[in-house]
Amino acid sequence: MHPRGLTTDLIDDLFTIDKVLPYFDIPLQHISGRMLDLMNRQTTPKHMIGLIEHIRQNFPESSIRTTFIVGFPGEKKRDFDKLISFIEEYPLDRVGAFAYSEEDGTPAANMSPQVRPSTRQARLDQLMTLQQLVVGEQNQQLKGKVVKVIVDEILADRVLARTTGDAYEVDNTTTIMGKHSLKPGEVIEVRIVTADSYDFTAEIAQ
Repeated sequence: MHPRGLTTDLIDDLFTIDKVLPYFDIPLQHISGRMLDLMNRQTTPKHMIGLIEHIRQNFPESSIRTTFIVGFPGEKKRDFDKLISFIEEYPLDRVGAFAYSEEDGTPAANMSPQVRPSTRQARLDQLMTLQQLVVGEQNQQLKGKVVKVIVDEILADRVLARTTGDAYEVDNTTTIMGKHSLKPGEVIEVRIVTADSYDFTAEIAQ
């Protein structure tokens, strides 16, 4: 959901639909107002933070995924520092990040100054290291809790599934060890046994 057209009223309306999962994929891309303007995102930090605060306050069981781009032309250290501070202040559940790369024919390819590739990579590494710590702490809070998962794949010695906060082949996988009489697509309750920044192990809740 592009934040430009996303409103709190739309979020509230979505939550009246039973089949809609409490999972928001909102590509923020950056949090510096200057960078949002350079990227032509047509939104503001205040608007995006307002969306996140609304979701957290009114729908606390929701998961928020986003993507960020670091090293976009014109990005200064102070812009990147704002992004790091934002992640610390408003921890998100799932984050994908990318270092900017030039594409011929795009306006950004002709913008200056271009950020050095080594700086882009260093910023990406710093951001993802922080995010790994953030999501690791959040995932630990699920240990011992019973949650619903959907079964994706049945293997010889384990079952692969995912929670409502994990998109298929994108986010965390929940592994249920052992053989079980389950089918892909089934929704079951499991108890989370272990959790790290990327995956869970679980047992079927009795």
